[in-house]
Amino acid sequence: MVRLLSSMFPNDASLKKVKLGKQKATNILRQVLGFDYLQDMVTLLQSKMFSIIIDEATDKSAKKQLAIIAVFFDLEKFELQYWLVDLVETADGTANGIYSKIKETFQGMNIPVVNIVGYASDTTNVMFGQNHSVSQLLKSEISHVQIVKCSCHLIHLVSSQAALKLPKSVEDLCRDIYAHFHRSSKRQDTYKEFQAFFEMEPHKMLSPSQTRWLSLQECVARILEQYEALKHYFVLVASDDPSNTNDRILASLRNRFVQAYLEFLSFQLERFNGFNRLFQSEFPLLHSLKPEVEKLIKEIASDFMDIPTVKTMQADQIDPTTLNTMFHCNKFTLALEPKLLSKKLSMVQQNRM
Repeated sequence: MVRLLSSMFPNDASLKKVKLGKQKATNILRQVLGFDYLQDMVTLLQSKMFSIIIDEATDKSAKKQLAIIAVFFDLEKFELQYWLVDLVETADGTANGIYSKIKETFQGMNIPVVNIVGYASDTTNVMFGQNHSVSQLLKSEISHVQIVKCSCHLIHLVSSQAALKLPKSVEDLCRDIYAHFHRSSKRQDTYKEFQAFFEMEPHKMLSPSQTRWLSLQECVARILEQYEALKHYFVLVASDDPSNTNDRILASLRNRFVQAYLEFLSFQLERFNGFNRLFQSEFPLLHSLKPEVEKLIKEIASDFMDIPTVKTMQADQIDPTTLNTMFHCNKFTLALEPKLLSKKLSMVQQNRM
């Protein structure tokens, strides 16, 4: 702590005399600053209406933690206030278990639960299921609570479900390439020679996150950037070490359809990530949610539907499954009858085989 403060304020003479060890710093944070923080928070929440944001996490010891944050607008300061109510350990990850922990936390601090006017979290079934969830339990006890789903999490789920229609080999390629270079300095050094030969930036391969599917964009962009170098590198690797994994990577890199899928993913994921970045702002943008969602829907629909038709329709009225929908390809618009459309799709599938 002292080293941190000294680096932030190098000209402060008083800091040179301060001695603060780990134990004393911990006690000050817990028993002094932490106590004052808790006292101020309880006083505020006992007299104000507020919303809560909750999320589950798992620490390194595999214990489940539930974070509870209170949000309200402070008229005196005229700003939005965020207060960490508590980070509680919860062994029961069901709707009943999470809801009981929320109630216990507020009741233990003598904060009236009826002061809660809003609830937000991710969109899992436990949190927002229609039949039995935390939101349903909260709504049944406090009827005036407004329920708001996380827009970013919804976009994440939408993109993940849509990607199930793509070949699994595309995502496998990203993970296989990262695993090949991970923790192997010899392979990385060899690949640097290929990067230098093809005059490419000496960037490392990236791995998509296990829990954040939209992180795949950065991984895909890196592979596309290094595509030629990677393809020639794995020709050498598959020749010297013809393992199943190396052969699979090389076959994927040589497959023009895999490259096309990567280009498609890179373009589409940028849209979704742009939407996510917008709503991860430090400022409240709830008023922008509806127009931004409508804009995203129309942009996606314009990729395969008649653009003038899309522009004249309301976003919630666009139905991509309508058989008489006008499709367009590049700059040309084609009116495809159902039979003709089916025939063309069959021809595409045969060509891919």
